[in-house]
Amino acid sequence: MMQRFDDMLRLGRSGSGHHGRKVLTGSLPSATLWLRQYRLKTFKEGIVKAYCMKCRAQREIKNPKSIVMKNKRPATQGACPVCGTKVFRIGKG
Repeated sequence: MMQRFDDMLRLGRSGSGHHGRKVLTGSLPSATLWLRQYRLKTFKEGIVKAYCMKCRAQREIKNPKSIVMKNKRPATQGACPVCGTKVFRIGKG
């Protein structure tokens, strides 16, 4: 049974190095599977979103362009449709 990704996140309170950060609970394969299905769904819909620092919200990228960074990783660059600020998302998209 597929759990929601949010349900698998909890605040880590024990152990060294957590200091209240969110950590995965449950099985990692199910979380990975859920994340892959979510990314595939958004990819099929053609929706590429990035965080706009000026609006402080997730926005669809206007005029998305696929680029390759200096470290050879793929990224998507474009503009925020609301304020026009340059937005950037690392990864295929």
